[in-house]
Amino acid sequence: MKVGPFLLILLIPPLLALVVAYYAESSLFKQLESFAKPKRTSFQIPQMVNIPEPTFDRENIKALRRLFKEEEERSFKTPRGVPLPKPAQRQEKQEKPPPSYTLSFVFLGPEGNYAIINGRVFKEGDRVSPDERIVKITKEGVVLEGRWGRRWLYINR
Repeated sequence: MKVGPFLLILLIPPLLALVVAYYAESSLFKQLESFAKPKRTSFQIPQMVNIPEPTFDRENIKALRRLFKEEEERSFKTPRGVPLPKPAQRQEKQEKPPPSYTLSFVFLGPEGNYAIINGRVFKEGDRVSPDERIVKITKEGVVLEGRWGRRWLYINR
């Protein structure tokens, strides 16, 4: 059988396509393998730094207490419209401590402000006990006034 130029023109492109495909496949797999292999990196363990233990002597403790006290005095604020009791209005310690109340809910509405204290509903002006009454109800809490002076009840969360 004689191979003519027409037959060569028909056979060369498929053979070239096979050679190019084989070359492309092998180079592509080599590149993928190089990406898939984990690269070894060296790292150094940091040296531990020796931190000395803090020492607290009386002077340092007194200075810290002063700083904390000053910070508390600066950060204490009351809600707007409720003045702090003046030192002259504060009463001396009573023979018995003030009762503890649990404020669980505050409702501020157009018809009035209400609070739930110890499971009972109160409004401004109501007496919580014979010795104390509610002066003001705000979103922050309730102001009580009575035998123990003015004091705040805050919502338990």
